[in-house]
Amino acid sequence: MRKGKFKFTNKNGAEEQVALETLLDQIVDSPIRALMPNTKYRKGEMIFDKKRPLCFWVCVYTGMTGDESSLNVLKEIESYGTVVECGTAMFITHITLYIPTMKMFDAYAKLESPHLTGTPTAPTASSDTNTTQIATTEFVKTALATFNLVEYLKIADAQRTYAPLNSPRLTGKPVAPTPNDISEDTSIATTEWVKRVINISGGGIVAANLNQNGYVKFANGLILQWGTSSETLRDKTVTYPLPFGQLYSVVGVPKSKSVLSGSNSNFGIKAQTNINFIANMYDNGNGYGGFNWCAVGR
Repeated sequence: MRKGKFKFTNKNGAEEQVALETLLDQIVDSPIRALMPNTKYRKGEMIFDKKRPLCFWVCVYTGMTGDESSLNVLKEIESYGTVVECGTAMFITHITLYIPTMKMFDAYAKLESPHLTGTPTAPTASSDTNTTQIATTEFVKTALATFNLVEYLKIADAQRTYAPLNSPRLTGKPVAPTPNDISEDTSIATTEWVKRVINISGGGIVAANLNQNGYVKFANGLILQWGTSSETLRDKTVTYPLPFGQLYSVVGVPKSKSVLSGSNSNFGIKAQTNINFIANMYDNGNGYGGFNWCAVGR
């Protein structure tokens, strides 16, 4: 028994294809031509007629078919292997067992994205298989039998609790050892280390008033204050913009508005406290025009 697919051109010039199962000893996958009157056929060509779906002919002698009446004689042959003369051509008749239709293929699965029904089966892969091979229920049950759920949950919990070594994303309040004060490497800089380095280096202004009478306070506690006064009378009390916790020094410099009287001119700072100081100035010729001052403390 042989099976084959045959293509042919119908009377309207359109190409069609039909699947056949026949008792032919040899089947060639070649075009099948439609059976038509007064048409030349060559030896070996296969001829098909839609009115006889279970029959086809093979030309065994090249020639021309006759008129419609000679074609009817050819179509009426019911016996397999019968040689019939039609015009000057000769044909051998073949009777098929069946011609499957597209509807018959509904019972078969497609190779691409098959939609299986019933209870489809497949070979069970070995337990160490990790490919795209189909996993049968037997394969899954075998895998589950060796699966340690408790250990898996421990690992899963660890993944939720611990951060990866590579690019961890920490939450909460992560802590780390504080490096030594002179560290200049890839160690984590804790808040303790940052504040300590700022205090050591004296860097970091934490408060400031940059007016003509102002101050700057540094992170290590150092306070620098300054100011100016146009007062020319004796015993001028100056209050610092920011009180000191501990005063280190106050320096005053007088401003001259004219020629001083010489030995009868003097300027000095007295009564220094953490809050204020008194500037004492005198000029017999009234030549002072005030003073500038600067104080340092913490």
